[in-house]
Amino acid sequence: MSSTPGVDAFLHCNWAANKKPDYNRLYVLEMKMPNCLHSSCMGFSLYKSTRWLLQVCPSSSLFFTTAPTMPTIQSPTSSLTMRATDVPQEVDDALLTIERSANPILPLLRKARGQESTQNAPPAHQFWLWIKSNGSIRVVFAWMAAEKLYQSAIPNGRIYSVFAPKPLALRFSEEWTKLTGFAPYREPYYDAKITFCTPQDLPPRSQTVDPDYQYEIRPANIQDLEGVAALCLGFSETNAPFHLDLPSARREAQHLIRNQQVWVHYLHRTGVAPTLACIAAHTRDSENIATITKVYTSESCRRRGCAERLVRRLCEELFKTKREVTLYVGNDNPAAKVYRRVGFRGLGPSEVVEGVEPWAEIGFDRNQVVLGYW
Repeated sequence: MSSTPGVDAFLHCNWAANKKPDYNRLYVLEMKMPNCLHSSCMGFSLYKSTRWLLQVCPSSSLFFTTAPTMPTIQSPTSSLTMRATDVPQEVDDALLTIERSANPILPLLRKARGQESTQNAPPAHQFWLWIKSNGSIRVVFAWMAAEKLYQSAIPNGRIYSVFAPKPLALRFSEEWTKLTGFAPYREPYYDAKITFCTPQDLPPRSQTVDPDYQYEIRPANIQDLEGVAALCLGFSETNAPFHLDLPSARREAQHLIRNQQVWVHYLHRTGVAPTLACIAAHTRDSENIATITKVYTSESCRRRGCAERLVRRLCEELFKTKREVTLYVGNDNPAAKVYRRVGFRGLGPSEVVEGVEPWAEIGFDRNQVVLGYW
């Protein structure tokens, strides 16, 4: 354990019993609550040498990172508040020491504080919990997260999956099943790894160029709405069981465009209308890190280098203000070789890089839970 006094675990939960899904928070934690206005999450993050992060979304998912062997468990202590502005600085300090892993929750904490400062009241239906302990995280905090959720006012059936580094996702699903009887699916919804790149990882290279086309790469604007919505819809169709319908995809596209979080890659050809070939979103910015999500190329434009060209250009833009870009890549995703060419680490067949870790989303029996969208 680090000798620095601080927070071992951090939890946030925010929910609402409303009839509409919320697309405004869709990308904040890569989680979604069904039938609600606010996405909800719980996050545990640990100080320096422990490097564990757990984030739980009621009706959604968990996030963890790996950690070294921990000493014998001692009794943890916890603090809870309804206001993000009451979360002490030591929590921020703890999160910033593991900024890559904490990237999903840091922006949420900042956003909630901003809302409270402008509205003079906290967002409804949320709480924040931080925990101090020096025990075995995999056993104790997985159990504590399950126990806290089970005892909370959030209906158990709204927790439909856990998304975390694989060992902890498995551990939490075991604990949650013991408490609720909700069985996990044998095959993960998403079996992936988190990877990252820095400005030094972007090697100069000649990219695929088709002399018949001109390329346009830029941030999306409202004139791109229908095209972006169509590609958001296409992306969701590769993301079973989390499918969107077209109105939902359009709301998602509106949110991304309004918040300047999505870029577009057009192909231009003489005498032919421009074609929107590819999109890539960037979300969950913290002080030093941004995360790229939702990279999707239209089927008619594949194998032309569009995704590589767009992701590289987006990374170059993000590195003007950030020192690192992170990305989740499915283990069966053929685009891994594309991201590797851009410079993302740990994606080679036998490449082992510290900080590139396996993650999994484990879903619970959909006959017993309400499936949301993340």
